[in-house]
Amino acid sequence: MTEERESPACRVCGGRVQEFLDLGPQPISQRFREPGDTSEEFRFRLAAGQCRTCTLVQLVEEVPRGLMFRDDYPFTSSGSTYMSEHFAAVAKELVHTELTGPDPFVVEIGSNDGVMLRSMKDAGVRHLGFEPSGGVAGMARASGVRVLGDFFEEATARAVAAAEGPADVVYSANTICHIPYLDSIFRGLQALLAPDGVFVFEDPYLGDVVAKTAFDQIYDEHFYLFSARSVRAAARRFGFDVVDVRRLPVHGGEVRYTLARTGTRPRRRRSAR
Repeated sequence: MTEERESPACRVCGGRVQEFLDLGPQPISQRFREPGDTSEEFRFRLAAGQCRTCTLVQLVEEVPRGLMFRDDYPFTSSGSTYMSEHFAAVAKELVHTELTGPDPFVVEIGSNDGVMLRSMKDAGVRHLGFEPSGGVAGMARASGVRVLGDFFEEATARAVAAAEGPADVVYSANTICHIPYLDSIFRGLQALLAPDGVFVFEDPYLGDVVAKTAFDQIYDEHFYLFSARSVRAAARRFGFDVVDVRRLPVHGGEVRYTLARTGTRPRRRRSAR
């Protein structure tokens, strides 16, 4: 007899989430055990659903963030030459399009080992990365990148705004989909972004996951799988518009979303949905 579970509430709009995939009890990714270690391992039910109201695809169980993004977090963004070139291109584009004022300031959420912010540093742009994983944050600091060893949320964003002033750009790659508390992220953006600033983030695209049956994109770190429609619905709840979407070939298919405060910028139409 199949166990009936109550539909969870959407983490953004409060609508009911309809579960469509249950991969059973799973351990945390990127946590490699020593040979012979037979101690009890943390597991969670890896199941995904879609909000019936705002269409946002999300996990139904949250793994505590401190278990995933810890001091010995092993992934480094600069480990791939292709991705290093990608982030250098991102930095170059932002420097020439958004960071053109007399004292531009860029903040990155989930700056990892500093691969993107190194290009900002080399260009003379004032910058700050949020990176709670101590090991990779230390690598970034060793290369001269400014890093705050903390999670980005409303309280930390307000503290940075008070100390550093408004940010012209807040950027994030492969990180926003990791963060269940999007409400706090958006309130932090409201506090930190300059009135005409932009929030630019890129994450795996739901359309590509479905088209390629890329079920391996569903795991503990990917709490959300975004589409332009679900991002637009979330942004509007917090006073932002999606003003641009751009398909990217990296990581099996991603979309880069550009958000601005409602009414401050015209929208550019592209094909992602």
